Amino acid sequence: MENQFQIIYTGKFNSQLDIRNTSAQLALIINSTPEHALAILQSRQEAILFDQVELTKSLNLISNLEQIGLVVISVEKSTNLNNNLSNRVANDKLIKPIKKLSNAYKKFILYYTVISTVILISFLIYLFLSN
Repeated sequence: MENQFQIIYTGKFNSQLDIRNTSAQLALIINSTPEHALAILQSRQEAILFDQVELTKSLNLISNLEQIGLVVISVEKSTNLNNNLSNRVANDKLIKPIKKLSNAYKKFILYYTVISTVILISFLIYLFLSN
């Protein structure tokens, strides 16, 4: 049996990329929705994109992910059950899952955005009318 690899997104990407376009491309690669891919990119946290991939496929996937601007790493999975369990525990401590925002926090962000926009527009109107 060929060794299996995990492909892990490090939470880093090329600063010059268009995050919306990249999330659409990432969604195609990981067979997910663009919204889920966007959440992975915006979290800026490590995430396991592929859990058990053979070497040749992992090299192709890494190449594709790097071409769209993501920084990824590949970790060989152990075939020994005891090592596999200990690696899993260690990986769970290092890689945090993406947390969903609570409804209260979503409302706070929405209200904050609206209020700050109103204040900014009011200030700009004041500056325009004061001249």
